[in-house]
Amino acid sequence: FHSHLVPGVDDGAPDLAASMEMIDALVSLGYQGAVTTPHVMADMYPNTPETLLPPFELLQQAVAQRHPHFSLALGAEYFLDASLLDTVQRDGALLTPGGRLLFELAFSAPPDAGLLQEFIFEAQVKGLQPVLAHIERYPYWHEELHRFEALHEQGVWLQV
Repeated sequence: FHSHLVPGVDDGAPDLAASMEMIDALVSLGYQGAVTTPHVMADMYPNTPETLLPPFELLQQAVAQRHPHFSLALGAEYFLDASLLDTVQRDGALLTPGGRLLFELAFSAPPDAGLLQEFIFEAQVKGLQPVLAHIERYPYWHEELHRFEALHEQGVWLQV
């Protein structure tokens, strides 16, 4: 559910050739599809559905030619900040395949507890399934695993 296969939009595949090399590897391992989730982060990766769709469609066409049975879906990995909360609250455009909203936290400091709780609540009220990306990358909680347990108890899926 978490990959950076869309060419040239973030720190994942730099071009279509690299994207196809990654997909070739997935196919060789027996995968039949993937959800690609480029970064959306206001300052570093200001991606939107409008900016991501054209390169995704290019990738889809290349994949359909080489691996017609491999399915691709476009999601995003959203950085949790006030702008993401605002987008959720106002029903803004989000890439949420299957209703799953993949989000990440800062690596260097824990999130504002109020922002995190309000985001989870608002996402769930909107019928979205919050999925916290790569929980192993949050060193500030390595000694506080109860934080992940609490998120899980609130219905957040944890992606490792």
